[in-house]
Order: sequence, then structure tokens, then C-alpha cells
Amino acid sequence: MDKEDSKKARATGTKGGSSTISQATYVKLQKEIRTQDNLIAAFQKENECLMQQLKQVRQDVHYDVHEANEELRKQVKQLQEQANEVASLAGGSDTTSKAQYRAAVEARLEAEAHVFALREELAAVRLNHQQRVNELTLELDRVKKAKVELECRYEGVDLSQVAQEAEHARKLQNELDLCKTEHSHALGALQKKLDWYVENQRLLDDQDEELRRLRHEVASQSSKSPGKTPLKSQSSNAIAGGPSPARSHRRSPNDIRRIQELESRLAEVEEAMRRRHPDSLTNLILASRRADEESKTQMVEHEYQEKVAALSRELEQAHEASEMKLASFRQQQEKLLLQYRRKIKEQEKQLKQLGKAPLTHRTPSKEAIKSAGATTDTEVARVRRFYTDKIKQLERKWETKYRSQRKQQFMGLGRLDSNQQQDGPTYADSTVVIANLQRQIREQEMELKQERARADQFEAASVRPEGPHIPRDENSTHRGQNLQARIKELEERVVDLEAQLRDSESARGRLVQTLDSVHNLGINRPVAPGSSAKTSKPATTTMETATDPTTTDPTASVAEALELQQNEAELAQLRQELATAREALSNEQAVSTEKIAHLKAQATEQSEKNKLLESRVADSQNDVRNLHTLSIEAERRARELEVQAQRVPILEDEILSLRRELALPRTPSMVQYRSLELKVATLEQKHKLREAELKVVLDRALASSNLERLSREHAHRAAIAAKNAEIASFKRQLEEILNELAQLQLPSSSR
Repeated sequence: MDKEDSKKARATGTKGGSSTISQATYVKLQKEIRTQDNLIAAFQKENECLMQQLKQVRQDVHYDVHEANEELRKQVKQLQEQANEVASLAGGSDTTSKAQYRAAVEARLEAEAHVFALREELAAVRLNHQQRVNELTLELDRVKKAKVELECRYEGVDLSQVAQEAEHARKLQNELDLCKTEHSHALGALQKKLDWYVENQRLLDDQDEELRRLRHEVASQSSKSPGKTPLKSQSSNAIAGGPSPARSHRRSPNDIRRIQELESRLAEVEEAMRRRHPDSLTNLILASRRADEESKTQMVEHEYQEKVAALSRELEQAHEASEMKLASFRQQQEKLLLQYRRKIKEQEKQLKQLGKAPLTHRTPSKEAIKSAGATTDTEVARVRRFYTDKIKQLERKWETKYRSQRKQQFMGLGRLDSNQQQDGPTYADSTVVIANLQRQIREQEMELKQERARADQFEAASVRPEGPHIPRDENSTHRGQNLQARIKELEERVVDLEAQLRDSESARGRLVQTLDSVHNLGINRPVAPGSSAKTSKPATTTMETATDPTTTDPTASVAEALELQQNEAELAQLRQELATAREALSNEQAVSTEKIAHLKAQATEQSEKNKLLESRVADSQNDVRNLHTLSIEAERRARELEVQAQRVPILEDEILSLRRELALPRTPSMVQYRSLELKVATLEQKHKLREAELKVVLDRALASSNLERLSREHAHRAAIAAKNAEIASFKRQLEEILNELAQLQLPSSSR
């Protein structure tokens, strides 16, 4: 802007100095002025570069001269020493011989060698002493630290927590310093933008004032002219593209020049408005928006930090609550274990009693046994498949969990080995690990409870089919009572059949006895010699006895015949009864044999079913034992996990103690490294102080430069105002001269 003002001043000066200068010459002069300004700026840059090179060369030459002077001084000193030695040797040559000179030189060399050896020995002793001192200081520091730890532990102070708090405070202090520096940088940038905006706005206001003034001058000039309407039309034509040829002779040359000058200045002002600095009002608004966004992001970050702190507190509370729940769960687990062990003992006793019970008391009906066998088979197969799948699933799950835990442990150890110089695990990391372990323990306890409940169900399902005396519900008790009634009915029928069989055997014995008696009776009876041997035909026998000539007594023969007939009738009746009895006996024997065979088949079938059920009971007992072993294994693993969870805080304490020990310097290199760190910290502080001093100096220089610039601008404006006043006076004088010339020309024209 200063260059533009100077250009404007030069342009106005040239215009005021010679009224006959045209627009082309004015543009040419402006171009020459621009080229001269560019050349001056280039020469200035070149001079600055040459000055820098000259300073560098002077420094190099000064350093080289200093080194050369030092070398020359050393050489002069050596030459002086040699001259002194030669002089001493030349002065004593008369009194000493060559042998003495040689002995003196050898003694001197030996003394120098002895001195060198003593110096080396002294350096070695100093080095050993320094190492010993370093070791003792390290040992003393370690003992002091152990003493401090012991005192703090005795007084109840946790050094790890204090160290963590100090580390946290240091981090917060660093973050605060960083935020302060960022805020200072942002404030400086905004202050610069604001200064530029104020300056730019002031320049724009000045330009607007100048524009309004020029417009006011144009309006005043147009109002002062005699013909207002033609001047307005001429000005509009001039603004549109130039004066009209019909009315150009009415416009004075002063007005034309003034209008052209005002148009050129208006064009320059518009060009300046277009070529505004990029740090204008819009850019300042955007920068303020960025600052607002940064403040918003910082507020959001602060809110998130508060949320994280609140969540960490909630996590600690949840950790304490989970520990209490874990203790209650352990008590419940112990109670459940005792209950389940009692139930297992009772079921084992019941199984033993069922195994000792006789088979006659366990012979249910065929249909009931078939239905019970089918249901038990399906239930046993289903339960066996379910528990085998569940056991495999649990084994896979435990294996994956164990591998993941081992992998996490190895990864954690790897991180510790690789990041020994970094920060240790935070409290949030340790709480997360403990929460994971407790969650795994709770899951395994729930799985163990589910497995035990399912084992109880399986035992109940496996025991209930064989033991009708173990009721499941009303239907099962009703079925057991029906089975017992059926068994009693079958036993009564077997007893009845045995009694009928005994009765039939006794009847058969009686029939055999009667047949034997009848047969004996037939043998002992007297028979005629001519009679037939077949006793089954009584008619022939009676006829033979009737016609027998040997009978002497007719009454005796008649009595015998009657008795014989009676005996024959009884014999026939007995034979008929015997046949019917034999038929009935054979029928009864067939029926009884069929019943006996059927009962034997049922007994064999029932014995097979009983054996099958006993084998199933044995299988179920084995399954129960397996489930019991699995539950014991789960309990053992749960205890192992509890032991691991209990070891977590101990390991964390060990890790923290090891890290604290690693933080202590134990070797001379570490001590040196620690001292270097302290030196670097001091250098950083010095650098910060130097930057602050430079910033103060820079601010002062900027303030002085701004004041100088403002003073120069004020002087420049005063000069411009003086020039404008001179131009205005010159224009007034010129207008008066022109008016006088016009007045002088009027009489000549009238003449």
C-alpha cells in the first residue's frame, strides 16, 4: 500500500507539474517507476545475500587466522626450547664429554618414560577409583531407596501409587504446557490476523473516504458548470465510453482532464479493492471458526476424559462388587457340592438296594416292560449323546480358553521384554485382566452347575424305570402300583396252577389205585373152563355159565351170576369213569403244560429284560461316575483359575517392583545417560527461555516497526495532502488564467 501511495503521489506530482502530459506518458512513467522499484528490491536482496556471504567469509578467515596464529606460537615455542637446549649444550661442551651427554640424554629419556608410565598408572587408578565410586554411589542409592520403601511401607504409604500419581501429574503438566503453547500460537496468529484486518480496514476506509470525496468533487464541478443537463449527459457519456461528438465542443478542457483524472483514480481504487489481501474479513471469520472448533474439540476431549475417569471409578466399584459376588458364589458352590454329594450317596444306596432285591419283586408285565424298556433306551441314548456332545464342546472350549490365556501371557511377556523402557500397565489394564478371569470362572461355575443338574436328571431318569418305589409323579406312582398288582396276580395264578397240578396228580394216583384194585378183582374171580378169555363180553359169559353142566347148586350159580353182573356193571362204569378221568387229566395236563411253558417263557423273557435293565443301570452308573469325574475336573480347573486370579495382583506387584528397579541406574553408562538426560532438560529450559526472550525482542521490533510505519504513513499522507493542496491551487490559478483568456477572446470575436 505504501508503494501504491508513492506511485499515486508521483503521478499527481507529474500531473500537477506539467498540464500537457498525456495518459500514455503517465502510463510509461508508472511502468518505469515499477521497474525501478523492482530493480531496487532485487538489488536489496542481492546486497543482503552478499552481506551474509561476507560475514561468513570474515568468520572463516578469523577462525583460520586464529588457528594459524596458534600453530605459529607453538612452533616459536618449540624453536625457543630447541635453541635453549642447543645453547646449554654448546656452553657445556668444554667441560663435559660425549659420554656424559649420552648418559644425561638416557637418564632424561628414562625419566620421561617413567613419568609416562606413572601417568598411565595414575589414569588407571583414577578410572578404577571412579568406577568404584560409581558402584558405591549406586549401592548407596539402592540402600537409600530400600530404606525409604521400608519406611513408607511401615507408615502405610504405597510408593507405586505415589509414583503413578507423580507420573500422572507430570503428564498432565506436559499436556497443560502443550495446551498453553498451542493457545499462545493460536493467539499470536489471531492477533496478527486481527492487526492486519484492522490495518486493511483502515486503508479501505481511507480509500472509501477518498472515493466519496472525489465523487463529491465531481458532483460539485458538475453543479458549478453553467449547463447542468449537458454536463450530466457529458459525464454519463464519458463514463459510458467518451463524450458525444455533438456536445464535446461545449465541455471545457479542464473538465475533461478532471473527469479523466477522476476516472483513472476510480479505476485504481476499484483495482485495489479487487486485489485485497488474502487475510481479509472472510479469512478472519474462517480463522475464528477454526479457533471455535479447536475450543469445542478441547471441551469434548475434557468431557471424554471426565467420562473415562467416571467409568474407571465405576469399574473399580464393579470390581469390588464382583469380588463380593465371587465370595458368595463360592459359598453357594460349596453348599451345592455338599448337597450333590449327599444325593449321590443316597442314589448309590438305592441302586445297591435295587441290585440286592429278588427278581420276583421286579417282574412287571410284558407290555409295561416293553414300554419302559423302549422309553429308557431312547432316554439313555439321547442323554448319552447329549452329554458326550456337551463334554466334547466343553473340552474344546476349555482348550481354546487355555490356549488364548497362554497366548495372552506370552504376548504380555513379549511386550514387557520389548517395552522395558516404556510405561507399565495401568490400573485399567489390570482390572480388565481380573474381570476377564472372574468372568471365565463364573462361566465355568455356571456350566458346572448345569452339568450337575443334568447329571441329577439323568440319574433320576435312569433309576425311575427300575425302581417303582422311587416316585416321579402321580402317573409314575400309578403305573408302579399297577405293576405291583399285576405281579401279585401272576404270583397267585402260579400258586393256583401249582395247586391244580398237585390235585390232578393226586387224582391220577387215586385212579391208578382203583384200576389196580379192579384188575386184581378180575384176576381173583372163578371162571368156567370152557369160557372165553375175553372178559369184555358179558353176554357170552352169562350164556356159558347158564349152560354149564358142571354147576351143581342153582341158587349159588344164580347168586354168582347176579354178583358177576353187578361186578361187570361196576367195572364198565369204572372203565367209563377212568376214560373220562384220563381225558380230563390229559386236557388238564396239556393246559398246565401250556401254562407252564408260557410262564417259563415269560420268566426267561423277564430275566433277560432284568439282565438288560441291570446292564443299563450299570451303564447309567458308569455315566454318573464319568459325570462325577467331569464335575471334579471342572472344580479342579475352577480352583486353578481362582489360584491364577489370586496370583494376578502378586504378579502385577512384582512387575511394578521390577520396573522400579529397572528405572534405577545400575551401570556407569546408565548414570551417564541419566546425566545426559538432565543436561538435555536444562538445555530445553534454556532454549525455552531463549525463545521467550526472542519473542519479546520480536514483539518489540514489530511494535517499533509498526510505529515507524504509522509515522511514515502519517508523513506521507501529510505530503500527499500538501501536494493535493498545491495541485488544487495550481488548478485554480490555471482556471483563472483560462477564464481571463476566454474573456479576452470574447471581445475579439465580437469585433
